[in-house]
Amino acid sequence: MICSLFLISLLLVSPISGKSKFHFYGNLGCPLDCFTYHVEVWEEDFFEKSDDLLTNQTETCSFRPHKYQVSAEDTDDGLDFLRKFEIYMVIYHNCTRTGNMKKFRHDWGNYNIDVHEVNEWKDLDLCDQGEDV
Repeated sequence: MICSLFLISLLLVSPISGKSKFHFYGNLGCPLDCFTYHVEVWEEDFFEKSDDLLTNQTETCSFRPHKYQVSAEDTDDGLDFLRKFEIYMVIYHNCTRTGNMKKFRHDWGNYNIDVHEVNEWKDLDLCDQGEDV
């Protein structure tokens, strides 16, 4: 009986392997003709310091119309009782009145750990949004 409970508990908390792909698209709201930005996609873990960086795109100089497209992959969520990927995106940008860099975070949400592919479209307003870097 104890052995059976142990095996069941291992199955409930063991990491799931397999590749999940995430594709995010949209327009970036910015009144400037040109600005720079770069995007990071993260998978949130219980402890913030252990969040997993899935994608770190190179800096882009955006000209109107401002659009973004980013893809990321993850293979497991580690120790997760809810069995969900908690995906968020950070955009470092200078779409500001002063030209200073800001860090803008957008939470994409939670996805089942066994999801194969996700395609999401979201327009994001960047103008003076986020915290100073």
